Amino acid sequence: MSKATYINKHYLYIWSGVATQEQLDQSVLSLITTTGICSKFKSVIVAERIKGICGYSYLWVESEELYNKLTGMKLDGSYDFMEIDNPIWEAPSISYDVALAKLEKDIRVEDYDNEWLWMQDLDGRKTELDQKYKPDRISIPAKPELKLPPYKYNAIQKAHWIEDAKKGTQFSADDVPSHGSFIVSYAYYSRDKPNINQNVLRGRIPNWVTESDIKSIFAQFIEDTTTEHKVVVNKTKKMETYPIVAITSRREGRGRNKRFVRYVYVSFDPKKGEGRMVILICRKLYIYKRLRSGKILSQLCIFNHHRINQY
Repeated sequence: MSKATYINKHYLYIWSGVATQEQLDQSVLSLITTTGICSKFKSVIVAERIKGICGYSYLWVESEELYNKLTGMKLDGSYDFMEIDNPIWEAPSISYDVALAKLEKDIRVEDYDNEWLWMQDLDGRKTELDQKYKPDRISIPAKPELKLPPYKYNAIQKAHWIEDAKKGTQFSADDVPSHGSFIVSYAYYSRDKPNINQNVLRGRIPNWVTESDIKSIFAQFIEDTTTEHKVVVNKTKKMETYPIVAITSRREGRGRNKRFVRYVYVSFDPKKGEGRMVILICRKLYIYKRLRSGKILSQLCIFNHHRINQY
C-alpha cells in the first residue's frame, strides 16, 4: 500500500456501473438482512455510467465486520489481491481487424531504408495496437467472504447495454444480461494536498441549521464522540468532543444584493484522518429539520475541505 494513501475500515469504493442510488441501497440492505450483520450505512453514487461517465460509488458501513467480509481484509489488516479485467474498460470504436488493416496499409516497406527497419517498426506498432485492444487490469482484494447482491436492470439500463452491444464493446445484443453486479474494494484518500486542511470541512448552510444539527449528522461517522479536547471555537477556549462545529457569517454581494451568508466549519481529529474520508460520502448532503409546527425544512448543502487562508 502506498504511503500516499489513507484507509479507514468503514469506507468502500464500488464499481457500480449503471446502478442507481436506490439499487445500490437495496443491495446493501438485502445483504445486511440476509447475513444478520447489524450495521448502519450510507452510500452515494458519484457518477452514473448511463450518463456517459464510468459509474462508481462510495459506501460507508458502521460495522467493521461487514467491511472485512466485503473486502477480504484479514484480522491483521492485510489483504490478498487478485487481478481482473477492468469492468469499466471500453474498447476503441473501430474493430481490431479494421485498425490492423489500416496500420499495415500505412506502414509501407518502401518508406524505409531496408526491410529490417520496416519489420521492426511494424512489429512495434502492432504491439502498441494490441495494448489498446487489451482490457486494463485492476487489483482487487481476493476472495471476499461476502458480495453485494446483483441488481436487475430497468428498461433504460437494458437499452443502454443493448446500444453498447451494437458497438461490440463487451457482448452481443442477444447476450445482454438481465442483472448488473457491484465490485467492491476499499476506499482511500490522498494524505496530503497543498494549502488544504483535510481535517476540516466547510459548507454554506441556511439560517435554520444549528451547530447541534451539524454535529449530530457528522458524529455518526467517527469512532470517538466522548473524549473531550481543549479547543478554540469562535475565539473561545472550551472543552469539546469531535466533530467540533463552528458557524460564522459574513456579508456577501454588492449593493442591494448584499446579505449575510452562514458558513459552517466541521473539524475532525487529525490523528485519525476521519475528515479525509467523510467527504467521500458527505460532499453533497441534504439536511432536513422538522419544526414544531410539523413543517419539514430541507436544503442541499455542499461541503469541501477547508482551504488554508480561506475565510
